[in-house]
Amino acid sequence: MKKTGKKKGMDPNILIAIIGSLTTIAVVIIPWWLDRLDKSAEEPTPLPTTAIPVDLDPTSTFTLTPVPATPTEAVTVTPNVQTGIFDVYLARDEAGLFKRTTFQASETIFIVFSINDPLGRNAVRVAFRTVDVPGFTNGSEVYYYENVYEGPTEVLKANPTGALKPGIYILELSLNGELDETIEFEITR
Repeated sequence: MKKTGKKKGMDPNILIAIIGSLTTIAVVIIPWWLDRLDKSAEEPTPLPTTAIPVDLDPTSTFTLTPVPATPTEAVTVTPNVQTGIFDVYLARDEAGLFKRTTFQASETIFIVFSINDPLGRNAVRVAFRTVDVPGFTNGSEVYYYENVYEGPTEVLKANPTGALKPGIYILELSLNGELDETIEFEITR
């Protein structure tokens, strides 16, 4: 007979695979088994019982007495309505679609705002004050007008003839004599 050079016995790779499989099974089964042993050792705690006396006399009767209704105050729900001048912005078009804070000296400025005067007077004062305009003292009022507006949304046309010189201004909106909103904007050449 011819010798092939192979040793008798198991291939070492198969032996390693078998040992790895047995180890994996042991790692999963042993903790599960130990957990089961701990649970079987615990005895359930009995619930406390209390005897409730019940009158089983068939001749006893129940009477139900109605409870008088408690008067309650009427609740008035007031919606969260914003008051004063709000949603103020400047635009380059009358529809208010193109919001801006920088305008050329020749452009018309449109002031868009919403108004809700709880007093119903709706007296609005619009004023332009200088912030940084060459030739003017800071805070100088250079233009204003007053009017009564119906609301709820108004669009005002300002600077129609290019009256505002290049520089930085602040727009002040007052309602019934009290300053309500301000917006800073710039006029360029």
